[in-house]
Amino acid sequence: MKLNIRCLGEKEFNVAMLIAVLLILVVPVGLANFYLGYYKGESPCTLCWFERFGMISVGFLGLFMVAYGPKLRYISSVFICAAYGIYMTLRHFFLYVPGDIGSGQAGAMFGAHTYTWGIFVYWAVVVVMACLLLFVRKDSPIMADIAETRNVIKPFTPFGKIVVLLTFIVTFSNGVQALFTNGLPPNAGKHFPDRWTMDLTHAKQRMQANIWGRLAKPWSLTGNNKVTDPLLPGALEPKEEKFDMNSENGAFKELKDGPVLKNKKVLPFEAKGIYGEGNAAGIAYNPNLKEFGVCNNRGGMYFTDDNLHKVKSFAVLDVVNGNDITWTADCSYVGDKLFNTAWNKQLYSIEHSAPAKTDEEKYREWSTFRKTSGDLKMTWFWDYPYILTDRARSAFVTNMAASAKADGYYMVSVPNKVAKRPVLIKVDAKDRKLSEEGYLRAAPELLKDGRNINDYYVTGLVSLPNGKLLGYSIRYNTLLLINPDTKTVEAAYRMPKDLKLAHSMTIKGDSIFMLGRENGKDMVYELSMPPLSNQK
Repeated sequence: MKLNIRCLGEKEFNVAMLIAVLLILVVPVGLANFYLGYYKGESPCTLCWFERFGMISVGFLGLFMVAYGPKLRYISSVFICAAYGIYMTLRHFFLYVPGDIGSGQAGAMFGAHTYTWGIFVYWAVVVVMACLLLFVRKDSPIMADIAETRNVIKPFTPFGKIVVLLTFIVTFSNGVQALFTNGLPPNAGKHFPDRWTMDLTHAKQRMQANIWGRLAKPWSLTGNNKVTDPLLPGALEPKEEKFDMNSENGAFKELKDGPVLKNKKVLPFEAKGIYGEGNAAGIAYNPNLKEFGVCNNRGGMYFTDDNLHKVKSFAVLDVVNGNDITWTADCSYVGDKLFNTAWNKQLYSIEHSAPAKTDEEKYREWSTFRKTSGDLKMTWFWDYPYILTDRARSAFVTNMAASAKADGYYMVSVPNKVAKRPVLIKVDAKDRKLSEEGYLRAAPELLKDGRNINDYYVTGLVSLPNGKLLGYSIRYNTLLLINPDTKTVEAAYRMPKDLKLAHSMTIKGDSIFMLGRENGKDMVYELSMPPLSNQK
């Protein structure tokens, strides 16, 4: 027996289409208009109006298909309107989805905000339209309508007339609500509209046309998600960033005498990453293990002896699989684990281990490393936590430093045209989540008139035994003494002029070690500690 799933004739198709119009237009748009609008006084924002417009358009196209047949132009228009609606609702949804549970705009209906329901409605449009076409019989007149080989105007049934009447009522009512909420053109919708009222007493204040100013902005698919790349010497060196290396041109009235360059040398080994790419990005010293850890900006990790001469262990991470850790920015020891941060605040950790013996251990080693000396393992296997911040969400990081108590680590974001202020970030070492953040600032009495530290660009960070931080700003070639508890800069120090693209910091004994780049080679700078005796 042959099963014929194409069971929709013209009559069944029209009934199904009318029900779809009723459900997609009269129910969601009608509820939003009459219940939320007139009864509760809730007014739609600009994106809400865009979403309603898409639903009304789909509803009228459905009525056209009932009256004139599902012509190809109508079917195509439905899918275009659905794509438009999905874009608008997703755009609306993702404005609020990063927030905590229950947060969002306006109230919720049946446990979800109205723009969330919009995603479902437009998704349903695509599915229902596709299913209706899938089940149309070959011999149905509808096939002729689709091919546009017949042109007839079909009268509406009584049910169809009811749907048409409700459609016009809902559409007209939305027009009334839009008129009294937003006014006549060129006035337009607002992000946070006022409550619904027909009282025009405050019309001048309520009705605005400033939305049109957005058209003057450069068009972009990525918007604020596209900012200038951070400075990662040897890897990313954006031409848009200009770095004044004169300490005296900075924001501080008084600069203290800072570290003295004791020694510099070429890094005695090539710190390469995946595919032999990249160069040294970070340096860290572990006094317990008496070793240096050096990370490469493309996933290479090297452990050397106490004098930074001989590589004892190494591994090259498979950076092309898993979370995005394309560019590693810096590293720091948290206990005996070498924590690494990518430029986008993704975190991963490596530690010493016995050679892999079991099949599971061998698989984990093979799965995570492209190359290895055989005595290292990823602390969390494939878990590369990403740190979610608020103030620094549009900013990259180029530094990290374990806290003095090794209970977490710090980062300072670098400013750009969107995130214009550096943010001090602290991450908990146990759950690997944000524990605190705040804008980095300096006491006004330390600064020149009219100046701030928003353009300071921290490429190196290290903790002091007393819990404070030293941060190196490549712009103005200045060392900053930072109190992480108050997130303030307490003092500024001149740095030697011999430093070239200096980045990353660690302390061994009474010396600060930093990385640099000269003539295409990785450099190691050894500097004296700044005079901190007067700092409590």
